[in-house]
Amino acid sequence: MISDMTISRVMRAADLPWVPHGFRTSLRTWAAEQQPYIPEAVAESALSHVIEDEVVKAYQRATFLEMRRMLLDQWGAYITGGAWIAAVPRSMFPEQKHSRS
Repeated sequence: MISDMTISRVMRAADLPWVPHGFRTSLRTWAAEQQPYIPEAVAESALSHVIEDEVVKAYQRATFLEMRRMLLDQWGAYITGGAWIAAVPRSMFPEQKHSRS
């Protein structure tokens, strides 16, 4: 994970007029509004948010690797002006059975 201070230094070194404050919030808000098929826990995990509830933490051990990748790929496309879609995790589709003919 890259800290806000690291991002700030890079932006200052590049003489960019913006500050990183709110960038993570932008991702979280965009994910909530534009990625309805991505569970909240995935967006929180993508931001490296710590689970405060000890019971939830004990039972929630998923890494959400594929869904985080999908979310962040779409976020990257969005912020760079590329084409993006509402990412739908493969787990939401029933497994396809292939028949032999």
